[in-house]
Amino acid sequence: MPRETVRDFRAGDLDGIAALQLHVDPEMRCPPHEFVDLWRWMYRETPFGVFKVVVGQDESGAIVGHEGIMPYALAVDGEPVVGGITGNLIVAEHLRKTMLFPRLVTALCKGYPAAGFAFGYGPNRPKMLKAMLALGYRDLGPLPVYVRPYDFAAVAARYVRSPALRAVLGSPLGLLTRASRLFAPRAPQSVQVERIERFGEDARAFFEQALRGFAISAVRTPEILNWRYFSVPHREYAVYRAAEGGRFAGYVALRRMPMLGFDSLGIVDAVYPFERPEVGRALLAQVHRDAVAARVAFAACMTGPSGPLVALLRRAGYLRAPEGFRMILHEPKGAPSRFADGALDRWYVTWFDHDYV
Repeated sequence: MPRETVRDFRAGDLDGIAALQLHVDPEMRCPPHEFVDLWRWMYRETPFGVFKVVVGQDESGAIVGHEGIMPYALAVDGEPVVGGITGNLIVAEHLRKTMLFPRLVTALCKGYPAAGFAFGYGPNRPKMLKAMLALGYRDLGPLPVYVRPYDFAAVAARYVRSPALRAVLGSPLGLLTRASRLFAPRAPQSVQVERIERFGEDARAFFEQALRGFAISAVRTPEILNWRYFSVPHREYAVYRAAEGGRFAGYVALRRMPMLGFDSLGIVDAVYPFERPEVGRALLAQVHRDAVAARVAFAACMTGPSGPLVALLRRAGYLRAPEGFRMILHEPKGAPSRFADGALDRWYVTWFDHDYV
């Protein structure tokens, strides 16, 4: 019989979860006090009013497992629903070859409907896909990551093992780096881009109209956006507003983050009138300026394989990375599915929902 108990979160568990997270991948670790603040923001201090977290506890009372579902408002074929990003799965290192992992996932999936969630979803690393499918998730398809290198030598150092070959490549890679930093997307003068510290009411109607062409998308309102970017603790986002004639015309949100061991600039989200790529170019020109100023190894953006950002990114010099994510989905057993085959083609997906890579 398992020695660990899987149960719902209790108020006294948080310090134990914060200590447990020191076992996760190094890029995901943070000091315990920062983790506690971030955990509260992700699960307790959201605008959506629902909550579900489960933990594993051993015989001594120590927290040895954690799995949560982070709520998000979505529009699915015109219906407002609350779904959740399932993740932040943490299992103590000495228990990773036990059944604790599937027991945590199963408990969360059985319990989230009663807590007010319509479904669970999220970007999943391919190495975890087989396990999640065995636990009742569906694979909706790939979520590619598009990257534009800004420091070719730093990227080559990871993949070119031979010091002699790196030395030979040094001069050409330096030329490529300088060229990349000089080549900026052409931005029309009619579009002004400025950094903002809060979304105003003028953004509401814009987002309703801009995302109307997608059957599925996370809801973006001034209240949700301000929570997402400006109330999150220990995370800094650079958020830029595009305007034409003083009117809200689009936005992009950026976060400097470690990715695959590199210092990178993540394009967390970008929304603009997708039939007007010149507005998108103006936003990508700002991404370029920030990437050059920060001297990151690359800028990166995750989006659906057939989404409107793909053509814009490719024209701006972004390439599809060899590593990406898979969109996985869990729906309550016995409930009619909201997601037919090909749903990912109708879903506007970026790192807006979840940018902790």
